Amino acid sequence: DRYVIGIFRGIASVGIYSAAYGIGNIISMFLAPINFVLVPALSKSYDEGKIDEVKNLLSYSLKYLLMLAIPSAFGLSILAKPILLIMTTPEFVLSGSRVIPFVALSMVLFCIYVVVVQVIVLVKKTRITGTVWVIAGLVNLGLNIIFVPKIGILGAAITTLIAFAIATAITSYYSFKFLKFGIDWLFILKSIAASAIMSLIIWYIYPIQLLDVLLWIGIGAGIYAAILFLLKGFTREELKFFRELFRV
Repeated sequence: DRYVIGIFRGIASVGIYSAAYGIGNIISMFLAPINFVLVPALSKSYDEGKIDEVKNLLSYSLKYLLMLAIPSAFGLSILAKPILLIMTTPEFVLSGSRVIPFVALSMVLFCIYVVVVQVIVLVKKTRITGTVWVIAGLVNLGLNIIFVPKIGILGAAITTLIAFAIATAITSYYSFKFLKFGIDWLFILKSIAASAIMSLIIWYIYPIQLLDVLLWIGIGAGIYAAILFLLKGFTREELKFFRELFRV
């Protein structure tokens, strides 16, 4: 993205895109505990032939990630302009704030990818992942060359989303051929609904100053959690499963 932007739009656009991308990419931090805990647990269960346990691990891990990633994508999108104003200069805001929602959604897709790709790793078919990213990379490069000259850094953000969507879709297709695990679609709808309500409240308040933004990030998280609790987003069994997993 940055090379193509630099060629067609100049170094200033690269700086704006990088700042916006970095903010949208914050969502990927939720992958750290999953990679730390999930991978060893999956390998152990798979080697011991506990396939049902593997399916539960994958299903609950995806649910955990989306529980955090979905509201974060909503929140970053709503607060894109205030965050950019706090972290950068005014010239970054207009175009940069348009980039953040696309990057944030790309990171949600990447969270899904990180979970489903574990199946491919377990069955030792990792050549698929290499092919997937070559395809996604070529599509990304080609679309960048088409879109960036026409619509600037927004075009790069759109192609990023398309590339992650392709990688996630192809990986999911092959992963579910080897091992199918449950996806709680109802929970995803509940998470989106709770995130939308949270975002409307934050949008209405629209904090600008640093302390206000930080305060409303915390309040927004509390609102989201409360709504999700009222919607019964998690069962007792799932909460018990997570406690035991992270205790290990």
